[in-house]
Amino acid sequence: MVTELAARRADDDPLKSLGITPSDVELLTSRWSTVTAVDLDRPSCFALHP
Repeated sequence: MVTELAARRADDDPLKSLGITPSDVELLTSRWSTVTAVDLDRPSCFALHP
């Protein structure tokens, strides 16, 4: 999954809400046995394995 991280945008950026927050990342990754995250500058890529 590739998604933008909200923290990488300025607080006044109208597109900030498109990104996921750290708590969203925790929720996304919490139920997977293996998670690999790759930082792609503003977006991040998550490889999730059962």
